[in-house]
Order: sequence, then structure tokens, then C-alpha cells
Amino acid sequence: MRNKQIRQCSCGRHLLFIKPNGALSPCDFDLFSAGNVRELKIEEAWSNAPVFHTFRKFDPRDLKGICATCEMKEPCGGGCRALAVIHCGDFYGENPIYPLVSAAREKLGQGTVISDKHALPGD
Repeated sequence: MRNKQIRQCSCGRHLLFIKPNGALSPCDFDLFSAGNVRELKIEEAWSNAPVFHTFRKFDPRDLKGICATCEMKEPCGGGCRALAVIHCGDFYGENPIYPLVSAAREKLGQGTVISDKHALPGD
């Protein structure tokens, strides 16, 4: 049986994605760009691209919304950060489709928070 331990997303900290067109990204979502393998070395992007630094310095203690007060924020990190950006417009916002977030919102009788803004810290 697999261990179902809750863990933070590894994107940008332990994972790097190379898209078919050569685009480099910390995440499989097309929101984040770290350059292209046709223009720079993978090692250069991994070490120097600002988006990788954003993912690596992520601190779950800075989470917002319902995640800010959750006792599971340290191990889970609020779920996927890309989905937080897509749905809330904030890298540190809630990921409303993450099971722990949706369960907490349901328990509190709150609806889903969704925004049309897409922003990383520093934008």
C-alpha cells in the first residue's frame, strides 16, 4: 500500500519541465516561464531564472485565506501553487480545488474564492 502522506508540491524545487517547444518551466502548467533550451542551458535556467527562485523560497507560513490558519499548511503547502494563481490570482492564495481547502471551506459554509488575476510574488 502506498504512503498517502501529505507533501508540498515539488515543482521548481525538485522538478523542471521541458515543453515540446523547448520552453522551461518549474510546473507543467503554462503559467510560468524560465526560458527556452534553445536559448540557454538548463543549468542556467535552474540556477538563475526568477520563477525558480519564487518556487524555492515558497514558505507555507505566508499562505493566505483559509490556508493561513490551517494546521496542515506546513506539510501540504496549500496544494498546487499554479492552481492558486489560476483561481485566486495569488501565488500564496488558496487553491480552491485542493481537497483540504474545499473541505475547510465547506465546513465553514464558505464558497469558492476565484479571481481573474494571475500574479507571482513581486509582479
